[in-house]
Amino acid sequence: MLAIVNSSVAFFYIKEKYPASSYNQRTTFTKEMINDLPIPKIAPADQAELVSIVDRILAAKQRGPGADTSPLEREIDRLVYELYDLTPEEIAIVEGGTRHD
Repeated sequence: MLAIVNSSVAFFYIKEKYPASSYNQRTTFTKEMINDLPIPKIAPADQAELVSIVDRILAAKQRGPGADTSPLEREIDRLVYELYDLTPEEIAIVEGGTRHD
């Protein structure tokens, strides 16, 4: 769940559905927004892969909060795109409209 909520897809969805939530290039999340996020069914193997990547990100951030985890974050995005079965055109829209760092 953590991987999906922090993915580019989730940020795009929330910014589109709740445009007033974005201030100064930052998105402010509420419980309602997270609860409203459509979560796809995830096969156990895909879930294990996402958990592994999140664990690696958390470990890197624990070693140093400024650690560059962007390659791992991009890998999560790629997996989440597959979970939502996005087309290349849809991925381009998400990536063009999302910056959450």
